Amino acid sequence: MLIPFLRKIPLLGMVMSLLIAGNSLAQPDFAPFPNFSPHGWAGVTVAADESGRMDVPLLFQYDYPETVITIDGEPRSVLTSGCGTTSLAMAVQYYRGESASQATPDALFQYAVDEGMYGGDGLGHSALSNIARLFNLRTEWRSGSESRILRWLRDGNLIIAHMGTGMFTENSGHYILLVGVTPDGKVLVNDPNSELISTLAFPVQTLIDQGKTEEPFCFLQPR
Repeated sequence: MLIPFLRKIPLLGMVMSLLIAGNSLAQPDFAPFPNFSPHGWAGVTVAADESGRMDVPLLFQYDYPETVITIDGEPRSVLTSGCGTTSLAMAVQYYRGESASQATPDALFQYAVDEGMYGGDGLGHSALSNIARLFNLRTEWRSGSESRILRWLRDGNLIIAHMGTGMFTENSGHYILLVGVTPDGKVLVNDPNSELISTLAFPVQTLIDQGKTEEPFCFLQPR
């Protein structure tokens, strides 16, 4: 069922590149967003297998289109604004297992709305940290370094990454979850807005370069 799969992928041009280039995205001939050069994809590869990937559930925000709140006449939902709660829901379910089965992206987003944490432009770092505390998770937002990011992931811990303009978002910012390290030291991700991106492996420096804000990485671990 190729067509339904492609409908879920915002970067349709990448599909053709993958089919042509095989297992390498080192020199693709497209730019996924108008403000981002295709040269930024250097070093990105298709993850050959699941080696190094933690057993984290992969959830997508587009599976939750129901309107939660209307702001200035515009409906808001996990689909439109819930990459942060979707990334956090994946982390909570990984750390807490069956006891966190109710920690779904829409439940966390509804909580943020009810508690006045959401104003229409996505959730901030403090809001995600406040929700994480409900599940007894410790959060620390940091600028991140290549060595610390790799060490943290290899130790079995997760990182929520707030990405700016680049391969993950055009300009508004987007949260993804870092879920492992390949044998050659590239980072595996769960992208709540792209099934395709979630099959790729990224150089750590690429993620650092495209981070949004001065402290774009949320290091998560159980208390």
